[in-house]
Amino acid sequence: MTTAANLVLPDAMTVPAMADLVATMQSIPSDVDTVHIDVAATTRWDLSGLQALVTFKRTLLQRGANCLWHGVSDNARSVAQLAGLRGELGWE
Repeated sequence: MTTAANLVLPDAMTVPAMADLVATMQSIPSDVDTVHIDVAATTRWDLSGLQALVTFKRTLLQRGANCLWHGVSDNARSVAQLAGLRGELGWE
């Protein structure tokens, strides 16, 4: 049986948003095999936000789950590139 979860990121992926975001990520059941992550509304990024997403993606992959990105803007790709995390995130 295929199960999926959806995660819509906030407008800011910055330090102040991390506590809520990490709690939301941790609430996704471990039996989910695909997580759809919508970043379309996110316009402000910092390194902590990108690192949290990299860690979350790694955790999903270790569980054998897929991570599918939606709404990744050119701005998000540029910030990830500057941080050296674009490849880690799969935002090619």
